Amino acid sequence: MNPSAHVLPEIWLLTGIVAYGALVLWALAGIDRRRLQREPLRQHLLLGGSVAVMVLWLVRSSMVMPEIGLHVLGMTALTLLVGWRQALVGSLLPVLGPVLVGAEPWQMAGLSGLALAALPIGITHLVWRITQRLLPRNLFVYLFVCTLCGSALAAALARVAAVALLAIAGTYTLAAISHDQLVLLSLLLLPESLVNVAAIAALAAWRPQWLITLRPNLT
Repeated sequence: MNPSAHVLPEIWLLTGIVAYGALVLWALAGIDRRRLQREPLRQHLLLGGSVAVMVLWLVRSSMVMPEIGLHVLGMTALTLLVGWRQALVGSLLPVLGPVLVGAEPWQMAGLSGLALAALPIGITHLVWRITQRLLPRNLFVYLFVCTLCGSALAAALARVAAVALLAIAGTYTLAAISHDQLVLLSLLLLPESLVNVAAIAALAAWRPQWLITLRPNLT
């Protein structure tokens, strides 16, 4: 999301910053930092994954609706790689990256973090937990359900949440949103799913030990 600061009420912007910051601090408090310090590889994966997602967020298009940057989220792959807590902390880079380069006003960082980072991370984690409980633990389920379906669902709900904010604020009419944004939403789901599946499938094939959510008994 990259609307001008005056598009949404100031209380929304402030609440978004506070809520997103609180979520990141909560996630940070639950991370085993001593273990993370003992395992430099996990630190490198967190930093590298966050930087990769930030690049995806910077490659955006605003040709249809300038207030909504269209880009691949990549949060599903990051969550499956490092877990939901580290993914939330790592989401600071893609959320703040566009702000630092001037692609998005800083006031929108909180709402962007909630809608486009925290929400898809939570959905991905929920889908993963459900598959762990209800479905066989094999690589097909991991790639198809957790990654492919999980990323599509996460991206869809994240975009709907972002569009809903603009609709409630009166930035766009429902007719304009249904004509432009919701049509583009279906087109965004394919590259979102492909990017996440390609990344996770490559890691599962060549470096399965890097995926914190991939259990050793997966076949």
